[in-house]
Amino acid sequence: MFTQVALDYRSERPPAEPILSNYGSDFSDFLGAQPWTGELPYLADVARLDWLWLAASLAADWEASPGTVHEHGQRKIRLHPATRFIWLATPAMTIWQAHRDQAGFGELAPEWREEGALFTRQGQAVRAELIGPECHHLLDSCSVSIRADDCIAAVEAVFPECDAAMLLERCLLSGALIIS
Repeated sequence: MFTQVALDYRSERPPAEPILSNYGSDFSDFLGAQPWTGELPYLADVARLDWLWLAASLAADWEASPGTVHEHGQRKIRLHPATRFIWLATPAMTIWQAHRDQAGFGELAPEWREEGALFTRQGQAVRAELIGPECHHLLDSCSVSIRADDCIAAVEAVFPECDAAMLLERCLLSGALIIS
């Protein structure tokens, strides 16, 4: 069935340009519109995660600046060009990660809840991470260049119990954010 939907997609939406790595950005929406995917409500989100992984893999590189948040409170922070993130209404990231685990998995019964996904790349390796709403909000705040202090304040305004400085530091160390 999946092969047929991929063939249908190719017939209905042929590539518009010769760069095939750009082809398929809307496949997850096409997949989610298929009547049979109602029984698999996470499937379109899993396809979105595959697309984000590919986009992170092919994105431009950037040399990270050394230092910590505390040293750069007034400096601007922004997303690394290879950073991709999303908030999903399904446990698709848990499902996606379980299917990519080399060790395999047994019975998969994830808790049905919203969750976030973060894809970062350092060197040639893409790293996928399950994230919570605090991290998603932080990354969203950094979609435009923002001062580190302002980013911390924005996250703590929505999530007062969050140690936003530590979360920002973690995102810098993971390569998801860069100091400019």
